[in-house]
Amino acid sequence: MRITEKRLSLLLDLKPRISDQARQALIDIICHQKKLTDIAEQYDLSPQGIRKNIRELEILDLKVSSSYDSSLFFSEYAHRLCMNEYPYVEAITLLSSVCRSLGGEVNHNRNNGDYTFTLDDMIYVTYLNDFDDPVRPWGIDSYLK
Repeated sequence: MRITEKRLSLLLDLKPRISDQARQALIDIICHQKKLTDIAEQYDLSPQGIRKNIRELEILDLKVSSSYDSSLFFSEYAHRLCMNEYPYVEAITLLSSVCRSLGGEVNHNRNNGDYTFTLDDMIYVTYLNDFDDPVRPWGIDSYLK
């Protein structure tokens, strides 16, 4: 696998559970062509774990590359974050990064705290639930532009 650091950074943003240390190791191996065993030792990571992450990134890169509709991809990603109860602030950071990487625009409504993501012909609006919802503390709606 050989891709640019910017592209790899986008893919890593789509896999938020990868640690900062593992992220840097993957960048060193994939983008800077450093030897896997040396990097595994340097960052005190298992070579098997690094190989697994590389395989997952290759599959993810293939999915992103074959996705003809960036708004559909964004929608799926946002939905997964929400359904997996990903913390709102962290989800907004990831969604903002992904939206901008796909050529979209991000706006924050300071009055109500909602975020609006505009991508292709779609608008996505995130919101915090007003009530104490233990299952889903935040959500996202989509609208045609």
